[in-house]
Amino acid sequence: MSHRRFERLAAEAIDFEPTPAERTELAVHLATCGACRALDSALRADARALRERPRSTPPVSQVGVVSATWARPVIRPLVGGSTRWLLVAAALLMVAAGVLTVGSQRRSQLQVPAPILPPFGTAIDLDVPAGAAAHAHLCHVIVASECGAAIAATGPFVWTSTATGIVRLDPNSGLLDDSSDLAAFPRQLAATADGSTWVAVSDPYRLERVPAAGRAVVEVLLAGLPSQMVVDRDALWFVLPDSRVVSELDATTGAELHRLRLSGDPWRIAAVDGAIWVVDRLATTLWRISATDGTVVDTIDLTALLPVHQNFASANGVVAAVGPMVGAFGRLWIPGESGVLIYDLASREVSTTLLPSQPLLAATPHGMAVVSRFNAILELLDPQTAEVTARQALDVDWSQWALPVSVDVRGEIWLRDYVRDRVIRITPR
Repeated sequence: MSHRRFERLAAEAIDFEPTPAERTELAVHLATCGACRALDSALRADARALRERPRSTPPVSQVGVVSATWARPVIRPLVGGSTRWLLVAAALLMVAAGVLTVGSQRRSQLQVPAPILPPFGTAIDLDVPAGAAAHAHLCHVIVASECGAAIAATGPFVWTSTATGIVRLDPNSGLLDDSSDLAAFPRQLAATADGSTWVAVSDPYRLERVPAAGRAVVEVLLAGLPSQMVVDRDALWFVLPDSRVVSELDATTGAELHRLRLSGDPWRIAAVDGAIWVVDRLATTLWRISATDGTVVDTIDLTALLPVHQNFASANGVVAAVGPMVGAFGRLWIPGESGVLIYDLASREVSTTLLPSQPLLAATPHGMAVVSRFNAILELLDPQTAEVTARQALDVDWSQWALPVSVDVRGEIWLRDYVRDRVIRITPR
């Protein structure tokens, strides 16, 4: 949606009921554009001010004329889109004129400040390599790479990708601690509790385990590239969407423990509350898999649980299951193009909420962190209400690449800035 079209629809929505399609279009654009959110607030504030202005007593000489004119029968034609827009434009001009005439005191009353949310946190000073940029709220660690695009944080280390391998950072100092050349571009990382990490690469498709100590590498050949990997205790789970296979490997040796083929379109995977959960590409079906024997114990139709009987994509005007699914706080969080579907494991209820465009999620001890690459903002959601409790601007450039995010055991957020080739560390207040 263009800004001009949004301005027209937002102004019309003040006095005319938008169509369902227009309402969805407005909601999606509002979730992704801060300037238009400010404009929408200003339009509504001015409309309220106009309604709340004290009424003036008309001159006695005009009362009879107006009453007689009002009593005449008239034929009211249907108001078309162009006429409706002209009426709205005229009303807005009247609002602007009224605001100018009431003086500076009234003008100050019309300005409704946006709610001020606290930032998530600040970064402690790190002894970073020479040339690293230091900012008031963020610390950046320069990483020598051309196209790294993955990050995984654990307690002992933070791993991030380079053009042909991965590097290990000390989370306390931010210094480069170790590196491993895998002769391939890492697509995904999944860190284990002992500080090791699993790396998904292609050409050929394979998984490689890089241990926290030593250089021995475990290699597992695959029939395709995983769409998501997750570590659950001593096991590595992943989905191969091309073959519709879900596999479990021993996280230390790489030995295959379980493999099952699903009948639908498995896409994302998460571990929560002692079970493995897989969702399809459009977030219409959810499978619960036993972490003990690797069998499907439940299949859930998410479509039937939505307020309207549509899939997540059509119900919200978004493409579902864009980012990795996250299991946390007794819920499954499934990010879409401009929103997130939340499945409550206890109540088996589904809810949706709009978020900035193409969000990536990560669970922190303080709530659910949401990072959007398009508006360069980090938001923290209350895990029960999904309301935003903190918001912080990120010093990153717009990119067609996402901002991979990971959280370590201390609750610190680590982001990988692809464009400026660095790691961002945010420490909560």
